[in-house]
Amino acid sequence: MKRSHSASLPKQKHHWLRLLQAEQRRREQVESELRTWQDRFRLFLDQAPMPAFIRDENGRHVYGNKPWAAQFDRPLEKLMGKTNWELFPKETALVFETSDHAARERGEVSGLLESGLAPDGKRHWWKVYKFPIPIPGGKTWVGGLALDVSDLVHATTRLSTIEHDLSTGRLIPEAPRGNVTELRNLSPRLRQVLELLAAGWTIKEVAGRLGISQKTAEAHRMKLLKRLELRSVVEATRFYLEQKSHPPTPPSTHRKP
Repeated sequence: MKRSHSASLPKQKHHWLRLLQAEQRRREQVESELRTWQDRFRLFLDQAPMPAFIRDENGRHVYGNKPWAAQFDRPLEKLMGKTNWELFPKETALVFETSDHAARERGEVSGLLESGLAPDGKRHWWKVYKFPIPIPGGKTWVGGLALDVSDLVHATTRLSTIEHDLSTGRLIPEAPRGNVTELRNLSPRLRQVLELLAAGWTIKEVAGRLGISQKTAEAHRMKLLKRLELRSVVEATRFYLEQKSHPPTPPSTHRKP
């Protein structure tokens, strides 16, 4: 009996060893799949056009994508662990901390317009979506996406001012003068650029449509405005459309008797 029992020990040891090896392989596979999904998650958000971030229960940043890090002009790894108070002016940090607290308390996604001084020292407006992230142990982190809408806010403010001035008779808009002769003598390429810009295409879209680089398309835009003696694409669009709807009358070829 002792010999039989002694003989079974190596078999049992080998059996448990195989089980441990199988468990180790399973864990490695799970960890590999987790790393793959983490890499995909980071790649996806790094390509997003807006900043994305995650802050822990103490307000420290534990994640930020490339657009988020770009506003600080510092390596991403130097920003992790920092709080809003360390990264933004006090006024802005207070705004962010207040909405973070509200997101944790509500326990649901919230969308709001936030304003504050950015790291560049200028006032920005962001359309922010924040959401709570429950963490084991009863803690709650906050994730967020922030779209910079400063240009839209400025444009809306200017439009409101113009509308008020128009309604009170303080402003009568003048049509851009432009250079009609240069408009008639534009090269086929510059005319293509003008027509696409007037149709609402962006420089990037114009470059793609014409098969040229964005830098070349931008050079065409600058040359176009200079030749037409106009200051912006808006003026060029209005000038082009007005000239298109009111073409010059061709000279008469009828001879007097």
